[in-house]
Amino acid sequence: MRITRMCLRNLLRRRVRTLLTIFAIGLAAMFIIAVGATTSRYITVIKEMNLFFTGDVIVVARGVFVVQAFPIGGTIQEDVVDTLAAIEEVQTATPILFIPNPSKTQGTLELMPGNITIGLPTKDISVLVGPTPLRPNGSWPSVNSSQAVIGAALADKYNLTVGSTITLREHDITVTGVLETRSAILLHTIILPLKLAQKIYGYNMLINMIVVKPKTGISCETLADRIESEVDGIKTLTETERTEFLQPILDEAELWNTGLRTALFLISLILITNISIINTFERRRDFATLYAIGASKLTVTRIVITETTLLGFFGGIIGTILGAISSILIVSYYTSIPAIMIFPDLLTIVPPRLIAEILSASVLIGALAGIVPAVTIGRAKLEEILRYEY
Repeated sequence: MRITRMCLRNLLRRRVRTLLTIFAIGLAAMFIIAVGATTSRYITVIKEMNLFFTGDVIVVARGVFVVQAFPIGGTIQEDVVDTLAAIEEVQTATPILFIPNPSKTQGTLELMPGNITIGLPTKDISVLVGPTPLRPNGSWPSVNSSQAVIGAALADKYNLTVGSTITLREHDITVTGVLETRSAILLHTIILPLKLAQKIYGYNMLINMIVVKPKTGISCETLADRIESEVDGIKTLTETERTEFLQPILDEAELWNTGLRTALFLISLILITNISIINTFERRRDFATLYAIGASKLTVTRIVITETTLLGFFGGIIGTILGAISSILIVSYYTSIPAIMIFPDLLTIVPPRLIAEILSASVLIGALAGIVPAVTIGRAKLEEILRYEY
């Protein structure tokens, strides 16, 4: 404790250099957290999409790009559903109209990039949402009605509740329920009856995906092969194929995250080491005095390493705070959700484990950075230091 107080006094005597060093370390930690947290969030959302339609076969138009379970563009004639339902191995076939990033709407609710509209038969909504509940007093849309269920993020952002009216392309829609979920996809989704979604967005008798559930005992691979042999102009994706398709993208994102973190840690290590060497050589007279009054080389080494560790610790704390704020602002920008609404989810965006890793790494880097100057001063002899100084 006495050494720590001594080190703090030494650092405070060089306030400008100390603050600049801590701030630089903090910036490195901030970038690690901000980029790492948003990249991890991106990976989590992509992986979460694979939780939809588990054990089902997805049917989309041939040549369409599919992100996990959902197609980006492409259309299929709605009557293909009847063709699929007639196949012996098929238990159910659910048509879905998936519209990511719909164009800006007019009225009470203006959809922003990142929001999703999904149309499907009201009796089959559970195919999409599973056991997801609604907020109190909510209900699911009625058949052939102008009603919708919306995600909690949309409801909170636009202050919508059960009974509110939203306008989508000059169509007034009544909100009958708000999804109570933590799913990043469902949070930003408007769920409409299929016919209503087709009418609003001009997809007359068109859909862009079909979720096919195989009968008991039938594998997804067998069913997928049968569907492709029966229906032209479509392609099928099993759960395994959807995962394998995006795995290289996820691996690249993980590699980018790891590479960036390593580079910034090395920069921090070099920075603290350089500052420590400068401080050490400027304080040779102090160290000579310590040696003269009987301090051991171990004590001097502990002083040097403690100082660099403190630099890493304070830099890590500042970086954690700045990184958390930056992560919230980045998520707010890309999801169009006010930053104030994201604060309750701070520990979801920036997990405690990531915070602990950054703080631990900053302290470890500080300790490692002190080794070089500590070894340098440890090898010096009292006579040599005094001869150089005087």
